[in-house]
Amino acid sequence: MSNIIDVIERLGASATFGEHAVQQRKLVNDTVGLDEAVKQALLNKDNEALNALMQVRNKIVCAIAIPQDETPDNEDEDDAQLTQMAG
Repeated sequence: MSNIIDVIERLGASATFGEHAVQQRKLVNDTVGLDEAVKQALLNKDNEALNALMQVRNKIVCAIAIPQDETPDNEDEDDAQLTQMAG
């Protein structure tokens, strides 16, 4: 899989990515150790096939959960009112 990542990195390193199809085709075809299916997915720019061949998830989500207070703010006020009524 590191070969695939190296090829993708080299393809994306150029500011003119996508404009030089001949150079990209040569780079992909000259890479040793890539399956033909992987080469075809790269050349066809088929992300779904490439994800399946590499056995990776195509959508990763990063989230941060902020814990909430155990007691909502209005409960403190309710407790104060009940104490005043009882006293």
